[in-house]
Amino acid sequence: MVNAVSQKEKLSDSELLNLPVKEIQRRLVSANMPSSAQEWTRQLHCFQKAYRRACFSGDLKRVRFFLQGLPLSFLSIRDQLLDDKAALSWAAYGGQADVIAFICSQQDDESFIGFDYGAGLEVLVSLESDEFARTSEGNPLEGRMSSALAVVSDVASEINAPEILRALEERLTQALDQQIELQMTSRLEGGAGMGPAVAERSFWAK
Repeated sequence: MVNAVSQKEKLSDSELLNLPVKEIQRRLVSANMPSSAQEWTRQLHCFQKAYRRACFSGDLKRVRFFLQGLPLSFLSIRDQLLDDKAALSWAAYGGQADVIAFICSQQDDESFIGFDYGAGLEVLVSLESDEFARTSEGNPLEGRMSSALAVVSDVASEINAPEILRALEERLTQALDQQIELQMTSRLEGGAGMGPAVAERSFWAK
C-alpha cells in the first residue's frame, strides 16, 4: 500500500515557488505519493499555484523544471501543468514571451492550435503583415480556452501586445505546415482532402 506524503517532505506552493530547483527535486524524489484522491488534489493545487506564479513572473528555469524535471512518479501532474491554459494566460498578462514559447514548444499540435486551423492561419497572416494591433484588437479568437493559441491570442488582443504572439510564429508555422502535409497525404491516399482553411494556407504559402 502506498503511504501518504510525509509532512517533512511535502512541499507547499510557496516552497515549490521559492526553494532552489535542486532542493525541490531532492525532496520530491524522496517523497511518497499521496494515498488518497483528496491528498492528490491538494498536491496538484500546490503545483498549479507555484507553476502559474512562475509563468507570470517569467521564471523560465522553474517552468522548465515543472515540465521537464519532475520525477517519473509526478508525470501526471506534469501533464496537467502542460495543459494548464490558465497558466498560459498568466504568462501572457505578465508579458513573458519566452515562457509562452517554451510551454507551447512542449505541447502537441492539438493542445497548441486545436482544430481551428483557420484561426491559426489568421494569426500567422496578421503577424507577417504586421497588422495584428489594428486587425485583432477587440476581436480575439473564438473559444478562449479551446487551445493554447486561443488563450494567448485573447490576452495579446486585450492588452495589444503582438510581441507575445510573435514568439509563437515559428511554432505556429510548423503546426500549420504539419497539417498541410497530413491533409495532402490523406488526399493522395483517397481521403477527404484538404479542408478550406488548410487549402487557403497552402495557397497563401506559395
